Amino acid sequence: MGTARRGADRRLHLGTPPTGWIPQERAESAVFLATTVTDPDYRRFRPGRLIALWALDHAARTGVEWVRRGTTEDGLVRYYRDVQGWELRYSVPVGERTVHMLGRRAERVPELPELMAGTVLA
Repeated sequence: MGTARRGADRRLHLGTPPTGWIPQERAESAVFLATTVTDPDYRRFRPGRLIALWALDHAARTGVEWVRRGTTEDGLVRYYRDVQGWELRYSVPVGERTVHMLGRRAERVPELPELMAGTVLA
């Protein structure tokens, strides 16, 4: 029997972490996407994008106002902002790194089932 593999993994946290966000934002209803790992064999399916779209849709369906995320990678900031539509809110020094905080209002993604169906592997 073969070993099962996941194409990507992401952690979804309730609320907004304290680092880099103002108190008013921390008080808003939000979920925070963190720790994406994508298996190189599955990158062509863009699983991280699908997980982010799922999070936006899930948050909207459950009454959460915001989806937020952070990264230390400048290339990911450009991708999230320019391709996926996230807004760069803050860049905060944390130790020797800069953590970039991004956010999007939660929204329904009606095409999500079709997008997800297109990623199924045999």
